[in-house]
Amino acid sequence: MHIDAHQHFWRYERREYGWIDDSMAALRRDFLPADLKPELERSGFQGCVAVQARQTLEETRWLLELAEHAPFILGVVGWVDLRSPRLRFELESFARHSKLVGVRHIVQSEPDDRFLLQPDFLRGIATLEEFDLAYDILIYPRHLRVARSSCRDFRGSALFWIIWRNRRSRAELLIPGRSESGNWRLFRIFFARCLAWSRKQTGRPGSPRTYGPVWTWRSNASDRAG
Repeated sequence: MHIDAHQHFWRYERREYGWIDDSMAALRRDFLPADLKPELERSGFQGCVAVQARQTLEETRWLLELAEHAPFILGVVGWVDLRSPRLRFELESFARHSKLVGVRHIVQSEPDDRFLLQPDFLRGIATLEEFDLAYDILIYPRHLRVARSSCRDFRGSALFWIIWRNRRSRAELLIPGRSESGNWRLFRIFFARCLAWSRKQTGRPGSPRTYGPVWTWRSNASDRAG
């Protein structure tokens, strides 16, 4: 099965997508499931994972609504405020949506390079495990050391961390508490998201320990499927 692991949908409004500058002018239009479906079919893909582009609960709800009506949207990586005292309530409100497979925060836009180490943010990440959700990190290379440090706080956890960095030129799947020993082949990043989706939908694999003493899987941009 071929899955586009990183797909954005939006109804374009300039004030909501200020990061789309003149160099990306082609993106200044609506992108909806009806636009993607024929492209997937032409390319031999059977599905996709929709990923948040705005840090709002409204967009997360909208993406899940799209997924309900488009069977080829196999999973959604949404956004919730991981520092909010209402976090558990918000996650519970999404619990009925089986296609929610992960949460992402745009850490690279935070002014504090050590944002990932904030105690309230780490508590929020820890809560995701209770809801069987992966955590996506969007960071620059300068944040990687901090990301590794924050990940180590979750040794023994079954929580998956998926890291995007350096404008998506490299991605990593971090499994807390595993050593970096072993000479494993590079994995495609779409497999990382499919892994989270499969775990959510089928209960397999039940634990990252299934994959042995590997802490980090890396894949280059040329290996990406979306």
